[in-house]
Amino acid sequence: RWRDLTGGGGDLLLLNETGTPREECATEFRNDELVQVPIPISRGPTAFSFGLTSHEETLDMIHETREFCDDDSELHCWLTGIPYAFWGQYIGIFDVLFQIGALSVAVAFGVSFIFLVVKIRSEGIHSGGKVVIGSFVGAVLIGTTSLMSFVTVTGLSMLAGVALTGFSNMSFVLSVGFAVEYSVHIVSRWIRSDQSIEGGVERVRYTMDFLMLPTFLSFASSVIGICCLALTNFEFNEINFFRPLIIMVFVTYLYGCWWLPCLLTLLDFESLRLGGGSR
Repeated sequence: RWRDLTGGGGDLLLLNETGTPREECATEFRNDELVQVPIPISRGPTAFSFGLTSHEETLDMIHETREFCDDDSELHCWLTGIPYAFWGQYIGIFDVLFQIGALSVAVAFGVSFIFLVVKIRSEGIHSGGKVVIGSFVGAVLIGTTSLMSFVTVTGLSMLAGVALTGFSNMSFVLSVGFAVEYSVHIVSRWIRSDQSIEGGVERVRYTMDFLMLPTFLSFASSVIGICCLALTNFEFNEINFFRPLIIMVFVTYLYGCWWLPCLLTLLDFESLRLGGGSR
């Protein structure tokens, strides 16, 4: 009996109130209702996919099927359903990662440069030109440390089986914040070390004598907190949060508190001496 009723539904758009009303329900019409011509929208057949057992296989399916519909400039159609509504957000995820990574490093550079200029200029010891040059070099060092941390964390995480998702991208970008946290304190104290300290190694020793303990405690507390994620029973947490974050905290500590100080021992130039005192 229900086949005699259109109810204004179906796969084609119908002209409302052009069919014979149903006596039992005035809002329903029988199947003599007219179809709207030209047809503005219609729905095609249903497709089924099997064997989608991984993130990559689902994305490959979306790419392969969109070639016949979404990507066809002459055929105005699009594919819908759970795979496209949810997993479609991961199409172009690498480009998103590149954009947010580049933006994060650029912001780290800019904020670090402004911080160093304001901090050193407020001491009123050196000329404006020397402060700008020294602050620029310091910001480059901080930005370089952040970029290296971001690239390394992303690469090692992918080798560890972490797929590119919105969750993992967030963990990758966090590496910029951790790298800046370490490097901005080290560069700031190093570049403002007392003028009486001779030699690149001694300037770094002066810097790390003060910062080694607090940076290590920061690293240790982060490791302890992140390890709690490994104690959950959800594999999703272990893959998308624990793995990239534990890699991130070790990589940023290595670059920020070991690689960067070693590099600073080689940069004992007069233009990068912005501390007080006399030589």
